[in-house]
Amino acid sequence: MTRIVAGILVVFLVFLLVCEFTLPGFAASSLEKVITASELRPGKVEAEVVVFPAARLLFGGVDQVILNLYDLPLKEGMRISLLQMRFPQSQFQWWKLRESQEMPFKTGGPIAVKVVVSEEDLNGYLQKAGLKGISSPLLDLDADGVRLEGKVNFLGSSLSVQLWGNFRILDDGGVEFFPTDLKVEGKSLPPELVQKLASHLCFCFSPQELPFSFRAKNVHTEEKTLVITGEI
Repeated sequence: MTRIVAGILVVFLVFLLVCEFTLPGFAASSLEKVITASELRPGKVEAEVVVFPAARLLFGGVDQVILNLYDLPLKEGMRISLLQMRFPQSQFQWWKLRESQEMPFKTGGPIAVKVVVSEEDLNGYLQKAGLKGISSPLLDLDADGVRLEGKVNFLGSSLSVQLWGNFRILDDGGVEFFPTDLKVEGKSLPPELVQKLASHLCFCFSPQELPFSFRAKNVHTEEKTLVITGEI
C-alpha cells in the first residue's frame, strides 16, 4: 500500500513538473501565433503567461498575461514601436484559441497598456496627416521636452517657426501636444502672444486613434520616443 501511495505521489510530482515546463510556454506560443495572424498585423509578437502552479492553466487560471506587439500599424498610416498589454489575474481559455477567434480572456480588473512611439514614426505620421497651420512639421523628442519646427504662411510669405512644449493628457483620455514657447524666424514672441497662438498650434490624438481606444493616464518623452500609459 505504501508503495502504491509513493508511486502515485511520484507520478503526481512528475505531472506538476511537466506542467511547469510545458504549459506556460505552450499557451504563450499559441497566443503569439493567433495575434501574428490577426488583423492587427504586428511585425513581431512576444507573449508571457505567468501562473503558479502551472497546472492551474489546465482550468484557465493565470496570474498574469503580458503581450508585447512590435512595429504595429495603426489608423491614418501611423505605426507604433511597441504596444504592451498586461492582463491581471484572469480566466484564460487557451484551448479555445483559433486564428479566427478573439483572445478568450475574462480579466479580473483593468488591463494596463503601454504605447511607445518613435520620433521617426511620429514624424512620418505628421507628414502624411498634416498639421493645421504648419507645413513640413518636424518633431524632436527628448527627455527634456518636445520641439516642433515647421513653416507658416503669413501675408504671402513662408516663415520658419519653432515651438517648444510637452504632451499632456486630455479629460477624454486623449493626448495633446501643447506649445509653451514660440519663435518665428529665430525671434521670440511676447508671452501674451505665445499664449494666444498656442491654442491654434496644438494637435492631439483622440482615444479612438489610439490602439483599442484605451484611456491614457500618463505621457512622457524619453530619448527619441513618446511613451503613453493607461488602461482599458
